[in-house]
Amino acid sequence: MTVYVNNEPINIDNPITITGLLTQLKVEHTRGSAIAVNHKVIPKISWEMHRLFEGDKIIIIKAIQGG
Repeated sequence: MTVYVNNEPINIDNPITITGLLTQLKVEHTRGSAIAVNHKVIPKISWEMHRLFEGDKIIIIKAIQGG
């Protein structure tokens, strides 16, 4: 199935959760990250249970330190 990650189409396994997507994308460090699916922020505690569907729009935001 196709979902959109930061506006880029990605073909992924179906069914898949947010955690599964991060694994498939080889995202190793999620500390300081936020994920929104279809404009709704998903709490990190829910990533393992939140299933993704065809056409979902996922935004991955990583906090960075600056000065």
